[in-house]
Amino acid sequence: MIENSNIKRKRLIESLNSVDFKLVSIDNHPILKIKEELVEKVYQNEDQVRIKCFEFGENFIKILRKEKFDNIFVQALFHTEPLVNFFENKYVDYEHINECYYEIKTNEKDIKDTFIHHFEVGGARKFIETEEESIELSKRLYNVICENINSDLYLYFTPGVWNDYFFGIAWDRTYIIVNITTRKLWVMCFTDTD
Repeated sequence: MIENSNIKRKRLIESLNSVDFKLVSIDNHPILKIKEELVEKVYQNEDQVRIKCFEFGENFIKILRKEKFDNIFVQALFHTEPLVNFFENKYVDYEHINECYYEIKTNEKDIKDTFIHHFEVGGARKFIETEEESIELSKRLYNVICENINSDLYLYFTPGVWNDYFFGIAWDRTYIIVNITTRKLWVMCFTDTD
């Protein structure tokens, strides 16, 4: 029997909310250098690039092994602590979240290509001008997320406006990156305005 999407979402939200996600300090982390470079080359100010990292334990690994990685799984992730309070004092549009389509990437080439495309499209007024520079920055970002080890990654991507941080334009992006190897969940949000 096929599980109804609303029932599945509710079941996954309950399961995922049992996970103890711990915020990881990224002070002095190599990701900050990449963020600074993105602000300098693609965005107008540092508020337009938000990055947080969370550690998770064995219970999240069990859920990941049991469940199908699909849109409903990603929708349920938006109801967990890392995303519910990602932006303090911002409205979260759960109705929109449950209607969004999420691209799911699981291999290194597809994940890097997603970043390359993002950097080349850029923000409202700036973008990385050469393909070589986009490729190099994409590799560095990937390696930082992997902590320079061979990692099992899942990248979920949406341009959806799930929060009033976003302006509802072409430069809105949210990445949720699950690194099973290092047991870290990265959330990266980007926006811009002209």
